[in-house]
Amino acid sequence: IKKEVIKKIGGWSQDYFIWWEDVDLCTRLIKVGERIIYTPKSRVIHHESKSFAQQLSFAKQKIFNKSMLIYFQKYHSRLDWFVLKMAGWDSLVLSLLAQIFKFKPKTQSRL
Repeated sequence: IKKEVIKKIGGWSQDYFIWWEDVDLCTRLIKVGERIIYTPKSRVIHHESKSFAQQLSFAKQKIFNKSMLIYFQKYHSRLDWFVLKMAGWDSLVLSLLAQIFKFKPKTQSRL
């Protein structure tokens, strides 16, 4: 992304602690007429940071939900936001159960 385009849209949003900031950036790029290009042959290996990996599943899910709600509040209807907020409780309960029963996902993701 060219520097002038980033300046045009106001840079990365500071509204998010982690997660959804990339979706927010893409949404704003599309709104000013930029294209998002998907390259299916690209491979990305994301190694989770050690400090964040130590956070419990419930804490991570809570942060993810908060960021998702911020995004939906900015770009979607109040009804969409409300429905998502209510559904978010399910994900918190599931992550709490996963934490209680010691379920651990892989720390490396391939996209």
